[in-house]
Amino acid sequence: MPGDPALERIYARAVQLAASREGALDAATVRAIAIDLEEFATSLAMGLSKLPAMQRAALKRAIAIIQASAEQLDRSLIARIGNARQISFSDTFRIMAQAQQAAAETVGVPFHDLGAIRIPRLADAHAFVSVAQVYDFRTLARAHVVGAAKEAVAIVRVGILQGTAPEEIARAIRPYMLGASGIPVSVADLRRVPAEYRGQAKQLAYNANRIAYSETHAARMLAQAVRMRDDPFVAGGKWHTAPNRGKGLVPDICDVLRDADFFGLGPGVYPAGRIPAPPHPWDRCNVTVVPRVIQSGEDWRQPKPAPDSYPMILDPRTDELPHLNAMTPAARGRVRRDLAILLGSDN
Repeated sequence: MPGDPALERIYARAVQLAASREGALDAATVRAIAIDLEEFATSLAMGLSKLPAMQRAALKRAIAIIQASAEQLDRSLIARIGNARQISFSDTFRIMAQAQQAAAETVGVPFHDLGAIRIPRLADAHAFVSVAQVYDFRTLARAHVVGAAKEAVAIVRVGILQGTAPEEIARAIRPYMLGASGIPVSVADLRRVPAEYRGQAKQLAYNANRIAYSETHAARMLAQAVRMRDDPFVAGGKWHTAPNRGKGLVPDICDVLRDADFFGLGPGVYPAGRIPAPPHPWDRCNVTVVPRVIQSGEDWRQPKPAPDSYPMILDPRTDELPHLNAMTPAARGRVRRDLAILLGSDN
């Protein structure tokens, strides 16, 4: 699905700028989350160091301290992540709108005339907005804070019952909440912490950053998808896997999205309005713009094809797809299920 080279360069610069803004926003959000976690751990340590002497009273007071600190952390993280998501969406939306204006000037279309072009919309439930709701990672932040708080309560309970002084518990729990590998057995034997809570606290920073990164990226991809759907000069988008895949096992669903030709437009090319949402946490795949080719003498006011007018030539649930044979049966099942959701063939 070749596009206009001049327009490709305009949109490529816009996507690159949006990705750069996303990276800077990620760095700032991670720093802010680190401050929130430091304040959480410090407030816990300060409160726990002053517990009363009697075990029952000490435990009751500890639960109140942990609950109050966790509630404050929850509010802070939700605000941080929500703010980053909003900025990411707004910045990307503006950048892509500016690219549309530059594209209009390049093909000789007065920008004020763009309103004359009818914008095709999706009429069915597989719009990317509904897909984005399926992959809304932000809602997981509270669950991780609650899990960390429950482990903190369990650690304090174990420490108090062991006869550990409150000051020792406080000194040990602070670094643990910030990611330290463990707590001395003499302070609190972690083997006595219920298995479902064990390790929740020291994973709090990792989980908060993972959700923040995932939400920021999802917001950028969603903003791009909205603009690509509504931009009369954009025919579709091409999926690119991230250059740094981290420690994740490959191939995965992203390799399939890159190499499968679901709509007959070429491997990894999706019609504008049917761009898949990021399929998993930490996702850093990218979508570049495939512009329309407006032939000489063609009426630019003619609308581009509606997104749901493109037939899917591959069924992700049953057809042969790239890379699936390299996956385990369980992984193949998950990938097929998620592809059906992402591409709107699950109903």
